[in-house]
Amino acid sequence: MYDLRKPVPVYSLHHHYRLPINSIEFHTPSRSILTADAKIVKIHKQETGELFTNIEPKAAVNSV
Repeated sequence: MYDLRKPVPVYSLHHHYRLPINSIEFHTPSRSILTADAKIVKIHKQETGELFTNIEPKAAVNSV
């Protein structure tokens, strides 16, 4: 079980474009974390924080 609050971050996920993250979603069925900035959507494994894949569309990304 996860603690509600921790004194340090569980994961530190980075986007290489150095743009602000505009949305974060937890996808429970796949146990994934989806993060997005204006250029890319990244999918990470929830247990380890390891990058699963990323999607870089031609249009700007507003949210996941």
